[in-house]
Amino acid sequence: MVDERDATGGLWSHRCSWMDLLVRVPVGSGRQGLALEGDWPRRWTVTWRANEAEVSCPVRDLVQMPWLNSDPIRGFSWRRDQRHRPGLMFWSLGEEAWAEIINQLPPVPGPVQPTLDDRKRQEASAFILARVTQGAPRFAPRPIEAQQPQHTQREWLQRRGNTWHHFNREAPLAHYGALKNLLVHHADLLAATTGLISSEPAERFG
Repeated sequence: MVDERDATGGLWSHRCSWMDLLVRVPVGSGRQGLALEGDWPRRWTVTWRANEAEVSCPVRDLVQMPWLNSDPIRGFSWRRDQRHRPGLMFWSLGEEAWAEIINQLPPVPGPVQPTLDDRKRQEASAFILARVTQGAPRFAPRPIEAQQPQHTQREWLQRRGNTWHHFNREAPLAHYGALKNLLVHHADLLAATTGLISSEPAERFG
């Protein structure tokens, strides 16, 4: 591999590989400082965040812990060519903005009407953030969803794939096609106000 170090010996983060970041340390040297005698999986504990609070448990009990409500270390994925906007980690479409988008949708004939509830508003918000940041919607922050009861969060998670299937179709249904166009327009407006304007399309959603 070509050495990408600059004149000072520094390594640019956008030009390095995982191997450049690896510091090789013999396993044996680390074991000497660990108290592994007795029932160490019971004595050692792990701490993480869930529902905005810290949760701890012994190492041996990790496999039994529910992970659905655990919070990731980073609430959103930022590629190295993206400019970080911390405020977007807590952003979602407000009810008034969502109502304005809904009012622009063409009517759907027939008795079966599309659902445009808070769950759909959450997915629309994730769609917009994914386009603005050129990230993946699966990693988008979901503040609307986070405010729901646990059983509702599980239900929304199970239905998420169906929504993105409609957005990803080669020829989406008229409702989803119109909604997607409106969300793209809203995303471009958000990008302009946050200084994240980019001509690159967001990655395929899923």
